[in-house]
Amino acid sequence: MAPDCKVTVGNEQANVTFDQLRNVTGYEIKRNGEVIMFTTSNAFTDVIGAMNNRAITYEITDAHKLLNTTNTVFRGSKNSK
Repeated sequence: MAPDCKVTVGNEQANVTFDQLRNVTGYEIKRNGEVIMFTTSNAFTDVIGAMNNRAITYEITDAHKLLNTTNTVFRGSKNSK
């Protein structure tokens, strides 16, 4: 079972946190199936604007030193406000 991804939404932004993994270069972040960023941190803020109570799903995939990605390791979702 993959560790949890915590998503909190407020003020037209989503705050996403997840467990830090060892031996990875960073994480590819997808929102609703589309890549939105690459980060080396296990937390980020996504400015989502007014989404009128739509569902938001994040998928975080780890990238190893040679930038090979593995399966999605974290998933989290929340309705926007």
